[in-house]
Amino acid sequence: MPLLGKKVFSVGPMSPQNGTQDAPYLIPHTKERFESKSEFEKRKDLYNQSIWTCRATGHTGLTHEEACKSEATVTQQLNSQFPKCFEKDVLALVHHSKSYDLYLK
Repeated sequence: MPLLGKKVFSVGPMSPQNGTQDAPYLIPHTKERFESKSEFEKRKDLYNQSIWTCRATGHTGLTHEEACKSEATVTQQLNSQFPKCFEKDVLALVHHSKSYDLYLK
């Protein structure tokens, strides 16, 4: 999920899986449904502002949809380029690495 400021923003209720149309207003990229047009417009305006940050890349000044797409692209690239068999070893190396401590000094 994209960041709003420095915090993860949680989306509202998702569309029902059974196909019923309880709430008439839908935001397509998040699948959020709203019964009130004012709540829908408020959330849509928030998502369209260029105030979002991609959690994976740190790119700022994105809309919510752009940040979601950026995160999905980076996740897909990482999954395709980084073999699963090396995951445990790399995480152990990074976790126990002292180079970050040297960087801070």
